[in-house]
Amino acid sequence: MACLIGPDAHRNIVADAAFRIIARDGPDAATISRVARESSFPSEIIRLYFTDTKELLIFVREVAYMQLTCRLDQHDPAHSLADPTATADEKRMAVENALAQFLPVDTERRQDTEAWLACCVHASSRPELEPHIHDLQKSMRLGFPELLSAGQDAGLFADDLDVPLEAERLAVLLDGLTLNALLHPDITGPETMLAVLRQHLDSLRPASG
Repeated sequence: MACLIGPDAHRNIVADAAFRIIARDGPDAATISRVARESSFPSEIIRLYFTDTKELLIFVREVAYMQLTCRLDQHDPAHSLADPTATADEKRMAVENALAQFLPVDTERRQDTEAWLACCVHASSRPELEPHIHDLQKSMRLGFPELLSAGQDAGLFADDLDVPLEAERLAVLLDGLTLNALLHPDITGPETMLAVLRQHLDSLRPASG
């Protein structure tokens, strides 16, 4: 786990164990006892942090979200977009690198995405979990309009873009690539995902001439 979620090493180890179980066997398998065995902790230690499986699954979703937030902070394109000396290609690459953090293009991001998606599916049959997952999903999209507007200010994207609509289109594109990559990794691999994202960003550029 590249971005630690806090100062408590035990919780980080528990999160890693839960992610592995969910990736292999689904959220229902991530019980307190299974996570205890996977993490080599006694069940009593796990229960110091989580009273039941519901709390554990909420924690897993929060970890996946925090992992994404951590990666986005590390690839924030704001500096490049505001740099008057940066070329259009450099600005586009900065935006591409930021948005690529949403895609399962490597082992870490794939593990996070598998856990997140599995928990989303699980929440659809657990009404008490749905509001929590909805709030996190909404939070993940909040930065898209700001990113597109910053791209317009930097001359990277066309001035006449419908920013709210393009933000939704971007979210759907990333969701679609992610789902296809998880279901058909032999077809939608990392290079394909990045190529599609790159072409989409190019389509938002100002018209030449």
